[in-house]
Amino acid sequence: MIGKKLLTAALGLGLLIVPLSATAATAKPGDCHWLTQHGVYCEYYGGRAVIGMGSSGPAVREAQALLKYRGYSVGSTGVDGEFGSATDTAVRKFQKKLRLTADGLVGEKTWYALRTGIAT
Repeated sequence: MIGKKLLTAALGLGLLIVPLSATAATAKPGDCHWLTQHGVYCEYYGGRAVIGMGSSGPAVREAQALLKYRGYSVGSTGVDGEFGSATDTAVRKFQKKLRLTADGLVGEKTWYALRTGIAT
C-alpha cells in the first residue's frame, strides 16, 4: 500500500513514485517546479485524468497552473479550478502550438506536453 507521503506521478511509459520530500520543502499549491526528468509540477495534482470544458477540481487547477507557467492566460479569475472558456482557449492554443490535436481536452499527450514542453 502506498503511504500518504508519496506523490504518484504517472508520465511517459511508466509509473514513478516520488517521496514528497523530493519536492521543494516550502512548496505550496501553485508553486510550479521541475521534478527530476518527469517535468513540471504545481502541487495541485499528479495524475493524468482526461479533463475538459465543465471539469473542476485539483486536476483543472494543475492544468491551469501549468498553462500559466507556459505563458498562457487562463482568464481573469486565474487558477480557480473551473475549466471554462478561457481555459479551453488556452488549452487549444497550447495544443495547436505543439502540433497536438487541438480538441480542448487535457489527456495523456497534453498532460505530458504541459509538464515537459515536449509533444509526443
